[in-house]
Amino acid sequence: MIKRNCILAIGLALSSIIVHAETDDGYALSTAIWDDSNINVCWENTSHSSALQRSWITTAIQNTWEKESDVNFIGWGQCNASSDGIRIQVNDSGPHTKGLGNQLDGTINGMVLNFTYANWSPSCQSNI
Repeated sequence: MIKRNCILAIGLALSSIIVHAETDDGYALSTAIWDDSNINVCWENTSHSSALQRSWITTAIQNTWEKESDVNFIGWGQCNASSDGIRIQVNDSGPHTKGLGNQLDGTINGMVLNFTYANWSPSCQSNI
């Protein structure tokens, strides 16, 4: 149960990336669909995570969103003041987003991921 809850928290944060998709199982929020199939992604604070931890996210995105859609997530470097796209902050708090799909475009700390679980949900530490 603990492992599933930890994975669910990360999955909910990642699933907020709405892209154009045709499916019988659900519907995209039409106002949140990205205009371009190339979506920039950057990290707000690379010093709060390792290259390995960040690669977990890029691999997960490649094996899901990019594999099953026509979208490409590009960049993946350090954010700067004018970075657009999805800006990911690594923080020891509950994983979340500040919007869906294109609502995240350029939003500082628009997506928050937790790689340590030292303070928030420490029971997840054994399943990082």
